[in-house]
This record gives sequence, C-alpha cells and structure tokens, in this order.
Amino acid sequence: MANGKKAALAALKGVGVFAGYFVLQNIVSAVGLIKLGAEQARNNPGKVADPAETTKLAMDFITENSCWFILIAAAVTLLIMFITSLIRKKRFSGMTGMEKTSPKNALAGAMIGLGTAPVVLTVLSLLPDSVMNNYTQTSSVLGGGTLLGTILGTVIAAPVIEEVICRGLIFRGMRKHASLIPSVIVSSVIFALAHSLSGFSIVWVTYAFVLGVILAIVCEKTGSIIPTICLHIAFNLFGTVISSLIAPYMGTALTVIVTVAGAALIAAGFFLLRKKNAVSNAIKFETAD
Repeated sequence: MANGKKAALAALKGVGVFAGYFVLQNIVSAVGLIKLGAEQARNNPGKVADPAETTKLAMDFITENSCWFILIAAAVTLLIMFITSLIRKKRFSGMTGMEKTSPKNALAGAMIGLGTAPVVLTVLSLLPDSVMNNYTQTSSVLGGGTLLGTILGTVIAAPVIEEVICRGLIFRGMRKHASLIPSVIVSSVIFALAHSLSGFSIVWVTYAFVLGVILAIVCEKTGSIIPTICLHIAFNLFGTVISSLIAPYMGTALTVIVTVAGAALIAAGFFLLRKKNAVSNAIKFETAD
C-alpha cells in the first residue's frame, strides 16, 4: 500500500475512534435524560409536561453534567483501547503515543499551554460581540457544572482522550508514512472540527486549529503525547478555572501583564525543547507500534 494511503488510513482510524467517543458521550447523556424524565414523571404524576419547560430542563441538565459525560466516555474509550492493545499484544503506550519522555519535556508542554491560554483569551476579548456570541454560548456548556466536574472532565479527561486520538493515533500514525506538514494540518483540522460538534463556532474552530498545530509541533519535538497532554491540560485549566478566578480583577493593565507573561511562558517552553530531537523522533515514528 502506498504511503499516502497508509497515512489516510491512520487518519480515518483516528476519526473512527473519535466518532466512537462522541457516540459514548451521547449514550451517557441519553441515559441521564431518560433517568431525569422518569424522575420528573414520578414526582409529578398525571401532569402534562410543557414542551418549553421540558426543553429547558433537559438543556440545564446537559450543561450541568456535560463534564461527567466527557469523563465517562473518555474512561470507557481508553479502557476499550487498553483491552484492544492486550488482544493485539501491543504496548498500550506505543499504540496511544504515551511514550516515555523527560520531566523537562512535560514541564515545557505545561508552560506552553499555560502561556497560550491567556494569549488566546486576550485575542478573543478583542473580537466583536457579534462574532463571540455563538462561541460564548457553545463554550459555556463545558464549564456549567461543578468545579470538581470541570476539573475531572474538561481539564483532565478531555485533553487526555483528545491527545490520544489526535496526536497519538492520527498525527503519529500519519507521521509513519507522511511528511510533517500534511500530518500537522490533517490532525489539526480534525481536532478543530471535533470542537464544533457541540455547536459550530468559527472562533472555536479557528483557535482549536492553531492549538492543534502547536500540539503537533510539540509532539514532533518530543516523540510523545505526554508533553502535549500536559500542554492541553494547562491550557484548559487556565481557560476554565484560573480565568474565572481572576476575571473580576482583569482591567487593562492586568490583561497586558497576563498576556505578556503568557507569551514569555510560550517562549520559555519552546526554549526548553530547543535541543535537537528531530533525528531521534524520526526514528521513534518509523519504529512505533
């Protein structure tokens, strides 16, 4: 099989796993809604449900519990992949891209993620409301639950499963058979489009694509998705938790300080990755399971 076809097959394999992950999310969500409906019927016997009230109740339930849906779907997807690795007698770390890496690389990833988030938020704050309305409505679903749910689901589980699929299966899978640029573009496009499934927002798709490119570059430099998981977790942590904590104090001066500090963290993170890893990474990609 030609290298191009093998690279395309690797991308399709990742898309298939992504589809399964989202189907699991919908199944968990549907089970929760059915249980909610049964509780409402039991607590209000004989009452005819108002469609508008029912719709609002369902939307509130999804918003409050979306992080738990993500957590459950991610855990089940990873469990299925682990069982598959045992059946196929392949290393789970090699199959998912979780190759051993140095603490320096993991720290560099976290620094880049923690720096990228405030820069992105500053850019978004400069956009007109007409552009941001749809993004604000869509993204609010991911942070609408409890703090614990947000941390476990949005901050930890989502980055882990998305990195396993987009950088572990798709990017690394394509890099065995394709050059860097096509692998970066395809994995980043899939990553960006996946973020539009809960509600299309050109803002979200655009910055998800840019983030995907950064994540792919870090994966290329380190030969592992562990630094990209650290980057992704740090990015989501700032975007969902830290930003809400400092929001009441964010005037112009503090925004400038945080943005400059973010840019400095990005530069420092890539500085840590400056040593030549290209040759060793190429060997890793060629010999990966």
